[in-house]
Amino acid sequence: MLEGILMGSLNFLIASLAVSLTSILCMVVIRKKKNARNRLIIALLIIVFVDSLMGMTSAISYASSAPYFVRITLCYFPKYIYYSTHFLMMPIFYYYIIRVCGIYHRLTKKHFWIMGLPVFVLEALVFSNPFTKITFYANSDLIFHRGPLVYVAYVISALYFVFCIVTLVIYWTNIDKLKKISLVYFLALAVVGIVVQMMFPAFNCELLCEAVGLMGIMIILEKDDDRADSITGLFNRNALMTDLDKNIFLKKEFHVICIRIENVELYQTIVGYDCFELVKQEIAKYLFTAAEKFDVYTDEISCFYIICPQAREKEVKKLIFNVKTRFDKSFKVKKQEIYVNPVILCVSCPDMFSSTEDIMLLGESTISDNDYGSIFMWHDLDEVKRRIDVEKAIVRGINSRRFKVKYKPIYSKSDLKLRGAEALITLEDTDMGEVSFEELISVAEKYNLEEVMQKMMIEDIFDFLDGEFEEAVSGSFDVMLIHALSKKVLNEDMTSAITKLVAKYNIDVTGIAVDISQNIFDADGKSAAYALTELKKSDIRVFLGDYRISYLDDKDDNIPGFDGVILNMKSFIDKMGMSQGRITLGKKADMIKELGKKVLITGVETEEYYDMIEDIYADYVFGSYFSVPLSKEDFVEVLKNG
Repeated sequence: MLEGILMGSLNFLIASLAVSLTSILCMVVIRKKKNARNRLIIALLIIVFVDSLMGMTSAISYASSAPYFVRITLCYFPKYIYYSTHFLMMPIFYYYIIRVCGIYHRLTKKHFWIMGLPVFVLEALVFSNPFTKITFYANSDLIFHRGPLVYVAYVISALYFVFCIVTLVIYWTNIDKLKKISLVYFLALAVVGIVVQMMFPAFNCELLCEAVGLMGIMIILEKDDDRADSITGLFNRNALMTDLDKNIFLKKEFHVICIRIENVELYQTIVGYDCFELVKQEIAKYLFTAAEKFDVYTDEISCFYIICPQAREKEVKKLIFNVKTRFDKSFKVKKQEIYVNPVILCVSCPDMFSSTEDIMLLGESTISDNDYGSIFMWHDLDEVKRRIDVEKAIVRGINSRRFKVKYKPIYSKSDLKLRGAEALITLEDTDMGEVSFEELISVAEKYNLEEVMQKMMIEDIFDFLDGEFEEAVSGSFDVMLIHALSKKVLNEDMTSAITKLVAKYNIDVTGIAVDISQNIFDADGKSAAYALTELKKSDIRVFLGDYRISYLDDKDDNIPGFDGVILNMKSFIDKMGMSQGRITLGKKADMIKELGKKVLITGVETEEYYDMIEDIYADYVFGSYFSVPLSKEDFVEVLKNG
């Protein structure tokens, strides 16, 4: 800090003025939306700029030939402003470090009052200087001298500096390597300038070192070129994942809003790729303005995200409904009015979603066509969260081989004797407990895990057939029903795997049947036909599963190649009602019988359902009314008891 008026210091002051002013202009340009961190850096730069200006005013006034009263006034008051503002720099910088480390949410108002108390006392004493001369005083020849308060301020600033270092050391992992190095270097540069000027007052380099240090921090820490999407100007996917990781690591409570544009390819086809990109830019501009207090991100394809830290639910709801209201209107691009109908999802973290991977799946989770334009907030997304948990459980299960096959008994309809079993792959997960076959299949298909699961399932079944099953079975056992999990498994790998396992375990294949569902057949008839042909070459029967209600013709070209058809009576009743469902089910069963195929009726869930099929033809029946899926051990006991 200044002692005397040294004309040699004017060069340093001009340089610090230029550096700080340039940095302020850069800060205004590089960030359109200012957050607390940006404002703190700008405040520090403004202090350096003002202090440089005040120092220049004092130096020029001292050397001028103006009357003494004018000179003393233009030297005294700039110094008064200098000290009153400069004492604020280290407390503000410590507050900036707290923001950089991301621990602001951990501090209470009490903490901030304690941290700010020394500053309030210092500022009060500075303002009393005209009466107490405790900060600085001047001789009649305009030579200024430091008062005791200046040395007290150095000590307090040193304490704040120690707080900065301790905070950086404790939360060092919250900052990436390049930013760590730059922060330490530029902080050290500023400290060197302060120490040098304190020890050698004639060498007035403090403001210049501070200006250069702050400029370096601004360039490295506050410049967002690597985080910004070049088209929309919003933060990009990498920035989103980095910020989510940081918030979760620091155990912050925050909300994430995901605005998903469904059927992007359809929009691009209808309005053109370039036009739709302009629409996305308009959406980005609106979200940037609407979410004024929060950071907005894009995955650069079809999703926009808003992170709302420390926001109340009421505030988040208001933002969501404002966004929904805007999307109810059109976006005008190239004289066209284009309507976009997004799905808006909102979750709270970490109580609902506790990892970045889970949150990112908001942009990929399955949404029904009927839900386009809908809003899902918090516990509306329990089903989505469940699917995400299942997907993670599947990955854990594959790595630890925790999948198990359970067997649901199949009975002959004529005498209700045990004649077969439906093999269902399940998962015993350490976190979720048992995950059912239906849940596994719906999630596995979406995340391309079904091929691995299919191979594990088939090998486990064949191992069972060659071991405990062969020892326990007595009498006739007609069918071991194995489900094809999706169209992707109907390839040469699966058929050859089954053939190799048959040879490995020397199994009688006449009791094995593979179920290819109607959905799979419709989705990829070519693959289904290939699998049908190859499996039948190995004398393995193939059944058409979940036969659709919509097929009401007396003849169906899909059926002849199959050895049997599985009818789900629950589906018939759910879609057509008790009376009509029963009639249609009976007609379908008779038609299949006439074609010489086996008829299997599943979905027999209650005694009422069983009574309904009393007069309907079927070779085999099964469902939870007869038995729930059984573990390998329990099924063996059932086999032994006949």
